[in-house]
Amino acid sequence: MSTSTLKFDYTGGQFGPAKGGQFQPAKGGHFKPVSGGQYHRILQSKGKIASKKKAPEFSSEDLLQKIGARIKTLRIREGHTSYEYFAYEHDIPRAQYGRYEQGQDLRISSLGKVVNAFGMTMKEFFSEGFD
Repeated sequence: MSTSTLKFDYTGGQFGPAKGGQFQPAKGGHFKPVSGGQYHRILQSKGKIASKKKAPEFSSEDLLQKIGARIKTLRIREGHTSYEYFAYEHDIPRAQYGRYEQGQDLRISSLGKVVNAFGMTMKEFFSEGFD
């Protein structure tokens, strides 16, 4: 047999035991059922529990721009002045590779192919420029 706990928010004055051992709100106060998320926020607002830290905002556009910049930096570092020659030498479609360097959308499998062309692991690739 499973039981679920109902959570209530109490608004009003004091409350305490009444006849028969049941709790009863003071005059003008009332209980209202609330969801778990609402109950959590109520407890936070009353200082009963600490607020959760917000995670930093995630922007896929920013991430793609960083990936593109990293790809371009690695290509130039290896001495390839033209992205077209680099793409050709590593059997990556030229126009597609150009879009990767511009920070346009790419598949993880395509990123893997580019990272392999630089002779590195994903961990090494993401070790710089992604603070």
